[in-house]
Amino acid sequence: MNLIKSKVNMNAKRIVFCLLITAISFQLKAQQSVQFTQSPWAYPYYNAGAIAETKNTLSFTFFYRSQFTGFKDEIPNPGGGEPRIVSSNPQNFAVFAEFFSKKVGGIGLNVITDRIGPYNNISVQLGYCYKIPIPTGHLSLGFQAHLLDRKLDGDRLSPLTWADPTLADKQNNTVSWMNLDFNFGIFYKGVNWYAGLSALNLAQTLTLAGEGSQNHLKREFTLCGGYEWFIPNTNWSLEPNLFIKTNFATAQYDVMLLAKYNNSLIWTGLVYRVQDAVAVIIGAKPFANHSNNYLKGLEMGFSYDFPTSHLGFTKKPSGGTQTNSFGGFEVMLRYGFGIYKEPYISGYGNSRYLYRSL
Repeated sequence: MNLIKSKVNMNAKRIVFCLLITAISFQLKAQQSVQFTQSPWAYPYYNAGAIAETKNTLSFTFFYRSQFTGFKDEIPNPGGGEPRIVSSNPQNFAVFAEFFSKKVGGIGLNVITDRIGPYNNISVQLGYCYKIPIPTGHLSLGFQAHLLDRKLDGDRLSPLTWADPTLADKQNNTVSWMNLDFNFGIFYKGVNWYAGLSALNLAQTLTLAGEGSQNHLKREFTLCGGYEWFIPNTNWSLEPNLFIKTNFATAQYDVMLLAKYNNSLIWTGLVYRVQDAVAVIIGAKPFANHSNNYLKGLEMGFSYDFPTSHLGFTKKPSGGTQTNSFGGFEVMLRYGFGIYKEPYISGYGNSRYLYRSL
């Protein structure tokens, strides 16, 4: 047993080292997929192999995120005059539903609404994953079909000039597209560590409706990993996590450190999103020790991002700084429960006669 633990710890260190080397080799830039600060709870969105990684047979996860709260945008008036000032902070709402059965594998349905600038997006992902048991954990392979409906609100465009002819059909109009794409993911879960790799938007060019040539999604890759270290003689554990998104031209990554108490009864942590924000996270399972089994599966988390980029603060020519955004917040709720009862075996038996009932 000690030999297995030693090998697991060594593999975990290698994984974390490889993740760090990969992370520093990319430059941080914005990505197409929705950003979640509490990324470990949103892995089914980024990695189809992470479907049904909760301990429950059926689980539902809800996210609401408001990013760059207070950010304003000036919309120029094509006919001249004063520009309009509108709120442009990205907002999204997500629901993840996951079901797992040892006989059929894991099935996941994700629905995400995302508003960013003049775009309003609705994503629907339907995925399946299959878990392969191995001596030190399990390996999951997952596949998702991704339907994306995008709408461009011409009233919210803010170009430097309206002379661009490509804007003529979009001004004061709503233009929509619908794309179909596919995602693949692989996820490994060990005793006290995990790692995952996924590829998003594999097809890139499948347009079901609208002029999709201007709105093709770029292929993305995600890499995640984490290791939980239990502090000796305490009820606390520390879990560093690393999450990377990249299209090999640009990249974005989050470094997270969680402190968990009493087997994740409560947790808190810090997240550093390079060149973008520093965030704090708190969460709990408020009814984990409750006598009502229907309440035990409730989890809740909250995070707040403090921007470190120019989207948050800029320097004024006259001196001092100008506040563009007060940061952003994210609310997470998860509820899960088991729908299968463990078989109860009773009976009587001896060397000549065996009776068993379920």
